[in-house]
Amino acid sequence: MPTASTEKNGCAICGKRVEGFLARFVTEYPHVVCRECKGRAVSCRGEAPGSGTVYDSQIPLFIDGFKCWRQWRFSGFIVMRDLFDCKTRDEFYFQAKRAREKALAQKKSRVPTTTGNAGRLQKLNGPTTKKR
Repeated sequence: MPTASTEKNGCAICGKRVEGFLARFVTEYPHVVCRECKGRAVSCRGEAPGSGTVYDSQIPLFIDGFKCWRQWRFSGFIVMRDLFDCKTRDEFYFQAKRAREKALAQKKSRVPTTTGNAGRLQKLNGPTTKKR
């Protein structure tokens, strides 16, 4: 289960607002990492990761000890923090999608369907329509 949460546009490592090129991907990709944190990424051997599309994005990266995955998109990598400690990037995407769907379902279940007295009456009496 995730142990960290960030604001909608916050970096999943430092919490700062994700801006520039990466900002457009915050809603599309889970737990996006900002450019500054992305620059500190290392492989499991402590080396800087490869920078071409040939680099295998199925190999995790680490930023300040946090496991991350990356995806090639529009001539650059998007780095995402793995809050689930997954073994593969595909497993990470699956877990993140399930967590997002669960959060949306919980949010929807808390939203009231009607408000005020008029809503309560409509709920009891059914919808009001005027006949002509």
